[in-house]
Amino acid sequence: MLRTIDATLVNILGSVLGTNSTLFYLAHDYWEEGTDDRSKQYPLVDISQATISSIILLYGLLTYFIIPYFMKERKPFNLKGAIIGYDFLMVAINLFFFIKTIQLSDYGREWFIWHDTTGDWSDRAMQYIWIAYLYYLSKLVDLFDTFFMALRKSNQQITFLHIWHHSSLPYAGWLYLKYNPYTPSILIIPFVNSFVHIIMYGYYGMAALGPHMRPYLWWKKYITQIQLFQFTIVFIWFVTIALARTNLPFGYLACSLFNAVVLFTLFSNFYIQSYRQQKKLNQIKQTEKID
Repeated sequence: MLRTIDATLVNILGSVLGTNSTLFYLAHDYWEEGTDDRSKQYPLVDISQATISSIILLYGLLTYFIIPYFMKERKPFNLKGAIIGYDFLMVAINLFFFIKTIQLSDYGREWFIWHDTTGDWSDRAMQYIWIAYLYYLSKLVDLFDTFFMALRKSNQQITFLHIWHHSSLPYAGWLYLKYNPYTPSILIIPFVNSFVHIIMYGYYGMAALGPHMRPYLWWKKYITQIQLFQFTIVFIWFVTIALARTNLPFGYLACSLFNAVVLFTLFSNFYIQSYRQQKKLNQIKQTEKID
């Protein structure tokens, strides 16, 4: 069924742009060149640019427009139990990937392996690709977080930053698996990302338990700082990988670098705005004490 949908979307794209046009080449054909045979058998990997883009677009439309419109005159769903379960499940999933990336990277030694690994069908390579595939699927599971927000009518949390952050990671995972899915030096990225998500979902889970947990959530302000550090690492690493010529295509590296810059900019702006807002609140409280 997925292949039928994929073929239909490609046909529609071809009809709109023209199969011999430059636009169709850039939107479809370019991304089908030099793909890796080692990962193409996995569902949601052997799909076209049109399909993965449609999945992400549908996610954005549903959570930002359609569900909020549907919920406008309705009461928010009580999803406390589901959210707590989901948050701590994501903690467990990211803990699994955190441990796995340590093991697969030989405790960090393989982060500095820059050589071309194209065509490596060894058991180790295939195990690595399987874990990379599971990690990619976990980024799709991440999207449920936004659906919970929409159904609870927490629309103020569904910002451009949130949508971009959640939608860009599955896309990056698809790109990576599509091309050279066995690149040991990239292991540092899921290592750092899973660590950040353990902290992030741990905070969400504890906060969802109720107001009595607030005294234990003093470390909230450090989450954004850790995320900024993460995007800095990602940017530096992809620049290094590009210079090392690991046979990853230009399109993948360009998208990854661009995404790291965009996320760093968005999170920096969020951090600055939050800091200013907190500073104003502290000044108001101080004035009230004096009065």
